[in-house]
Amino acid sequence: MEKLNIRIYFAIFATVGVLGASFAEAGSPFRIHTEAPAREAKRYVFGYGGVMFGSSYETTGFFDYHPNAIPISWDTDEGWAAGGGFGFYSQALGGSRFELEGSYAQNTFDTFQYDGFEGYITGGENQINTSSVMVNFLKEVPLGGVVGYFGAGVGGAVSEFQGDLFGVGVDSRQGGFAWQLIAGIDIPLNERLAFFTQYRYRSIEGIEYTTFFGDFTFSADDALANHSILTGLRFSF
Repeated sequence: MEKLNIRIYFAIFATVGVLGASFAEAGSPFRIHTEAPAREAKRYVFGYGGVMFGSSYETTGFFDYHPNAIPISWDTDEGWAAGGGFGFYSQALGGSRFELEGSYAQNTFDTFQYDGFEGYITGGENQINTSSVMVNFLKEVPLGGVVGYFGAGVGGAVSEFQGDLFGVGVDSRQGGFAWQLIAGIDIPLNERLAFFTQYRYRSIEGIEYTTFFGDFTFSADDALANHSILTGLRFSF
């Protein structure tokens, strides 16, 4: 369903992985975290930004006065995502973290398929904007001088669809349950500051949009899902 630039994803993530492995092999006087280097550090703040890859969203539309369903497929371009939050370290499972984060993401789109007809949207801003608040659990994996981690998060998201459907404007917003999977690596810069890069898969359930006409509604056949590569900084205190 999703059209992702897999080669870009692997190139970015593999490059950072090689850098992290080299850093670990060379040895480091500190590691953030699993309990090192500053054992008194219990909390941290973080911020990030990065690329969200394009996807294909399959939706089904209905007119209030017409019983037939109309399949509509939206093809989004690559977009961007940014966010931040705070967390604290835990000794659970041999070293882990709990986070509360907020994020914002945006994809633009200009192509679609409407009942088998392929079209191209010109002019105006056509985009899907998503704001979310998530609670994450991350399991740390010490790798010498660096720290790998993986985990998941749950929360809520609001998705806003802004565009044009054959001259009919759409500016519809709806919230839904969201969850995500996370995997990444931290490279410490000093005893408090770490650079990180991570991969995320996020899914939002039960999204439905309504046009300006008010008599045409289209809902996602599957959860709205996206993949992203993010980089950022984390400061421990």
